[in-house]
Amino acid sequence: MKKAVGSVPTYTIIAAFIVILFAFLAAIMSYYKAFKLNNRVTSIVESCEGNFTCYQSEVVRLLNNYTYKANNVTCPKKDGVDNDGSTDRFSYGVITFMTWDFPIINQVIKLPIFSKTDRMYKF
Repeated sequence: MKKAVGSVPTYTIIAAFIVILFAFLAAIMSYYKAFKLNNRVTSIVESCEGNFTCYQSEVVRLLNNYTYKANNVTCPKKDGVDNDGSTDRFSYGVITFMTWDFPIINQVIKLPIFSKTDRMYKF
């Protein structure tokens, strides 16, 4: 008995390892792209100082450049503004969703990425 494990199980283990490795790398690259996009959206909101009409078209243009779908670019409620108990400064939160769609099993996975703008002062 020279071979304890045949070549077919060995190739199966190698193929499974390669598939898992590439899936992990694809997940890392998708997360990096979504995180970078979230940072850019946050910087646009900061440059417009929270003015929704100013940053809406810029965010849609940025999403189209990154081949993302701009499903919901809104400022849904003014109560979501975090002012830290102060009346002269405020900050916004930006949520970007990283979505994976698996059409064979009809499953959609949405992972939110949240970032907060720096404090902006009311003048």
